[in-house]
Amino acid sequence: MKITFKQLSKIVLVLVVIGFFNPIACDHDGIEIIQAGRSFEDVFLFFIGIILLISALAALAGFITIFIKEKKSFDLFPYISFGAFLAAFICGIIYMDSGITDFFDYLDGGAYTMFIGSLASIVLLILDKKGFKLPEIEVSQSKKPTEEAKPTEEVKPTEEVKPTEEVKPTEEVKPTEEVKPTEEEKKE
Repeated sequence: MKITFKQLSKIVLVLVVIGFFNPIACDHDGIEIIQAGRSFEDVFLFFIGIILLISALAALAGFITIFIKEKKSFDLFPYISFGAFLAAFICGIIYMDSGITDFFDYLDGGAYTMFIGSLASIVLLILDKKGFKLPEIEVSQSKKPTEEAKPTEEVKPTEEVKPTEEVKPTEEVKPTEEVKPTEEEKKE
């Protein structure tokens, strides 16, 4: 199985779903934002939570399309997820009414995870559409037992090696004379 940019874009969508269940803003995850909007009867906050939920569901649907074997293209889900997240982001800025720079103080890791996941998915889809290819990496789906290597040719022994003759010294080795220390060495 060869991995393509299109498949990677669908895998990255999992970050959007993970981000939805992590704190998004003011230590509240996506579900808590929806519940806060319902309990405070704040329609705008409830609307923001629903848009975030749509973003997460579109990302989940996009991820599930990896497992569909048909050749139909389901490239719309990353765009829906990113668009819904941006809509919730803009609505959050309007809701907080504190300016864009102060709004970032309220955001938590889940918001950034959702943003990175949806943006990376779109970038990977664009790379796939432009014809960029990943280096070929083979991913095996099941491990098959490896066959032992069989020699292709029979190994033939080479010429027989004969032992060489013993080497005999031609002259006798005499012990060397003792080395006498020089005058400088004696002084030391």
